[in-house]
Order: sequence, then C-alpha cells, then structure tokens
Amino acid sequence: MRLIIFFLFGLLNGVPEQASDDFVFYIKITNVRNYMNLDRTTVTEMWTVTDKSCTLINQMKNIVRKDLGLIYLINLQAKTYSIDSIQTKSTQTLSKNALDFKYIGQKYNPEYEWKKPHLVKKDTVANYSCYHFLCTGDADFDQISLDYYLTKTKDKSFAEMVNSVMMNSVGSPNKQEPLTQVIDKDKNLMILKIIEKVENPISPRITTTIAIDIFKKTLPDKELFEVPANFRKAN
Repeated sequence: MRLIIFFLFGLLNGVPEQASDDFVFYIKITNVRNYMNLDRTTVTEMWTVTDKSCTLINQMKNIVRKDLGLIYLINLQAKTYSIDSIQTKSTQTLSKNALDFKYIGQKYNPEYEWKKPHLVKKDTVANYSCYHFLCTGDADFDQISLDYYLTKTKDKSFAEMVNSVMMNSVGSPNKQEPLTQVIDKDKNLMILKIIEKVENPISPRITTTIAIDIFKKTLPDKELFEVPANFRKAN
C-alpha cells in the first residue's frame, strides 16, 4: 500500500479547486454493464455546492437540500414531485452466525478475499493524468478483478463527493474494500474510472465500467435546486 501512495504523490493536481458557493461543481458519470455482449448504460449527472445537491438519472431528479433538511424526488416526465426529510439511517452489521446462512434462498452475495493491488501503468481519463491499478479477489463461487484509476485533487470535499458516487456504483462494502483502503489514506485522491469483471464457472462474465466523462465548475442556476413551479405534488 505504501508503494501505491508513493506513486500517487506524483500525480498532477489539475482537478478544479473549490473557492466558494459562487460556483457549482458538475460531474457526469457513465455506467455500462455488459452481460452476454449486451450493454446497459446509465448516465448520472450531479451538481453540488456546500449544502445542496441535484442528481439526474434518466427522467428522475433528486434534490437534496441540507439547508432545509429536505429531499425532493422529481419525475420530469410526469411533472410530479414528492418530499422527504433527511434522516440518518443506522447501519446494521450481520453477526458471524448470520453469515452462515448466506447461501439459503435465491440471492447469493459473495464475500471476496482481496489480494494486494498492483500498479498497471500511468494513464489518462477525462483528460486528467492518473494511475491505473489492478486488484483481484476470490469468493466461494466467484472471481473478481477491479481496475481503478486514481488522480489527485486539492479539494477534499469535491473528491469525497465524486468518490461517494463512484463507490456506490460498485455496490457492497466488500467490493469497495480496495478503493476504501486507498482513499482513506489520502483524502485528496479521486476515483476517475472503475472496471469490474465478475465471473464464475456457471455463468458468463459480467463487466461493469464506471467512468467520469466531465467534471468542472460552472455558474449556479437559481432554479437548479428548486422544484419547477408548474410541477404538482404526488399523493
């Protein structure tokens, strides 16, 4: 792990630095899942400032207003919205006895034992210099490989936002483990791209590619974090 951090110190600090709420950070991420040579693509766009964020996926928009303690869920196609409150959810961990029953039923959640990551090469994603690492893991029935591309930024809050979106796209905490170990050591590291390949003896390989297309600072739009006036509240 020390070797990884050593290489990352050499990255260019070219990622935009947050100055104030006069600017909004914008990020666009593309998620492509390939199974049996068929692609399923999801595009996520996100705008954020200190106490507000807006996420757009297809025709669904999610506005989080920390300043108001509210979340607005907006259906752009139906022109409707609903309101929820921001609540802190408690995290629950399974006991060792509970893990013994993970194969019962229809759903199997593999727990991977990860090997040490290694540096593949210096690379470029979204026009930013980065380093490409590879980490592999084994579960009872699955094998996984995780390629990830890291860069450095001066803005820790922006890196935290981007990393949160990227890691949530990966899935379970166990799958996130190699990434978590690296970015927890250096809060200035930002994930630009992830390629996950999962395979087992009885099914075709599943490849998921999550990549940042754009990230930049833009001027704020007054209506960006508001519900459109002509939208109706859903029951």
